[in-house]
Amino acid sequence: MPVTFAVQGHEENMQFASFVDNSDTVIVCTFLVQLPGSEPATFDIVYPLQTLKPIASLLRSRVQSEHVAEDMSWRQKLERAILNIPLVVTAELAKPKVSMKNLLNLQDGDTFPMQVHNGIKVLVEGKNLFTAELGQVGPQAALHLRDRVTTNNNPE
Repeated sequence: MPVTFAVQGHEENMQFASFVDNSDTVIVCTFLVQLPGSEPATFDIVYPLQTLKPIASLLRSRVQSEHVAEDMSWRQKLERAILNIPLVVTAELAKPKVSMKNLLNLQDGDTFPMQVHNGIKVLVEGKNLFTAELGQVGPQAALHLRDRVTTNNNPE
């Protein structure tokens, strides 16, 4: 069943959440999410019991999807969604220093000399995760991953 979500508010203490009358029953679903290398976080989804009445018969059914062959568990769907999150990967070739005067005088076609050291940093979402060597695959420049940076050597 298609579902549309809209943020109605944000409340840290469930006792102060007030989007239904005092006499209405609400459902609270609490989720604990922990990503590698981070502290666990909890979040609650609160919705009035009245919102489930139109689909109550579907909730009693063991099969909730018309496409039984494609039905996956909640965990598999969550894992697939997380694995498909696009991440920004950056290769840091060098960090040259240049004076403002030289930078302002650069024009189209000028060369910008820089020294590329061994062990190019590969950053994922700004975090140094790998060292690599510059290479080529066919006509394209490429990086050959050499080492994974350990958390001890990965200052944040």
